[in-house]
Amino acid sequence: MIGIHLMLVCRRLQMNEKNTDKSTKLLFKTVLEDMKHNLREIGVGDMGVVRHIKRMPGVFYGRSTDYDKGSDGDGDLAEILANNLYRLSKPWEWS
Repeated sequence: MIGIHLMLVCRRLQMNEKNTDKSTKLLFKTVLEDMKHNLREIGVGDMGVVRHIKRMPGVFYGRSTDYDKGSDGDGDLAEILANNLYRLSKPWEWS
């Protein structure tokens, strides 16, 4: 859910900001620092935090690309959201 909101804010910044790169980098850096703090708070060790944080930008950009395709009409946005949010467990399959 954080990724979706971050993508929407970044997209909006790109439409309205003059210093888009600076703003989005600062926002992304802030989100990663908060994620790092939260991972440590729930007890993830130093090596685990590093592993998770290294993966996050790739996951974010991959999902952002999918959301952009879906919102531009190049894909089924509902299916993209279901795949990214629920992964293997679809909400309509829950009993």
